[in-house]
Amino acid sequence: MSGCIACFGGSFMWALELNLRLGQEMKFWEIIIGDVMAIGMFGEALGLFAACVGMLPSVDDQAFNKWAQASVFLELLCCLYMAVGHLMGLPFSYLLLPFASVGAALVALVCLSGAHAVGVVPVAHEAKSPWQWVFLGSVVTFAGAAVMGACDNDCAGPYCVTEPFPWESSPCRWNLATPPGSSCLFPEAFNHAAVMHTFAMVGVSMMAHGLQGLLACGWEPKTAVAAAEAAAVAAVKREQ
Repeated sequence: MSGCIACFGGSFMWALELNLRLGQEMKFWEIIIGDVMAIGMFGEALGLFAACVGMLPSVDDQAFNKWAQASVFLELLCCLYMAVGHLMGLPFSYLLLPFASVGAALVALVCLSGAHAVGVVPVAHEAKSPWQWVFLGSVVTFAGAAVMGACDNDCAGPYCVTEPFPWESSPCRWNLATPPGSSCLFPEAFNHAAVMHTFAMVGVSMMAHGLQGLLACGWEPKTAVAAAEAAAVAAVKREQ
């Protein structure tokens, strides 16, 4: 749901070219669109982290519920950060920082699904293929996010998510180029965020297929570990 809200706000942001305007040129409702997109992206990251936590065999229902409650609290903190940031006149690039949380969440998902797909975490035979689909889908989605992140400083506009990062240019290279934006590798009218969304559509479809497979085979974190341990014990007994 958070991802849908973020994409809804993002579609207006890019379609109206709000990302190319300076803050003082934007109307109140245009600023709200950017805020909705940032808060939605942060919620999407929290959802991905929640999915990763829920798939850990060491996490029971009580621990997951605590994480869910913490996620709601963190989402409220993000809303407070945006509100206080506007009141204090925080630069727009810093108000866009919640976007970066999606990258961290995707890294966690790639690592978790990869561990299951290649056998680092033991899974039943019927769950191996679905986990491979989840892993491949997460890699494709992360690749799209990586492309957008790599181009962000040059292509996003006068404000960019990566400006606060110590290894990136501040101000954004988009501003330093002559004319502004000419450092972007893509054509002037090209929406580089579309690259991320194209990758995401493919990646999410692959992950959904994998999750359907996990549901179909009745995979559960604890039962998967127990089944793997039982299979290992049976294999030892057969050898003896």
